[in-house]
Amino acid sequence: MSKRFKFISKKKKGKFNLFGIENNNEIGGAHIELFSNKEISIDGCCGVFDYAEDYIRLNIGKGSVMLCGKNFDIVYFENQQITVKGNISSLEFCV
Repeated sequence: MSKRFKFISKKKKGKFNLFGIENNNEIGGAHIELFSNKEISIDGCCGVFDYAEDYIRLNIGKGSVMLCGKNFDIVYFENQQITVKGNISSLEFCV
């Protein structure tokens, strides 16, 4: 009689990670969170291309994000994280 093979994984159990990448910046992307049409938070922002009261164009590495609307204000920008508040009417990705 043969013994059945039993495989025991030595990996730590945790949340499911399909590609084995812990940080979105490792694949050159940005993590974008939009809160209604009043606030946006972007992790992975490399800089600001253009900034005015009615539009903002942000550098996200391999492209840019353009926000159109009114009364924009950069609330926080540090360590590639930016938070912008205002009345957002459109969001455009440029690659």
